[in-house]
Amino acid sequence: MCDRSLILHVRCGGCAKLYQKSVPIPEGDDVPWDADELVESAFVREMKFQCPKCEATFAEVVAFKMLEGAAA
Repeated sequence: MCDRSLILHVRCGGCAKLYQKSVPIPEGDDVPWDADELVESAFVREMKFQCPKCEATFAEVVAFKMLEGAAA
């Protein structure tokens, strides 16, 4: 079993501030293992964002990085 998470680099749609959001990736057969597929999946599209500065709830993902933890 491997702990995986996704670090999203996000630009706020209100104030244009850049911030990061760390997201644990759920396990399952229907979750993509490839980072590109994961970012384009419904998992990310359905995420809720809120800017820590202006609290706007719309944002654009500008970059991402998948992290994999040690096997348990």
